[in-house]
Amino acid sequence: MTHDEAYEKYRSNANSYLAGTLTAACALMLAKGRIENRGVIVPECLNAETFIEEARKFDLRVRAEKVTL
Repeated sequence: MTHDEAYEKYRSNANSYLAGTLTAACALMLAKGRIENRGVIVPECLNAETFIEEARKFDLRVRAEKVTL
């Protein structure tokens, strides 16, 4: 998402929109009971498929790649 796209759609810049939207997706997952862990959780510990599904509800283009080391 470019800053221009974010401003046209949401009257925000892309950085703010993406940071806030992904945080909101996590908050919704927590409220819906889709996060079972308790305490401080880093994003990497969330179920990736569930997180991507929730993020897509905010009209975000999400792509997952498998990284091999």
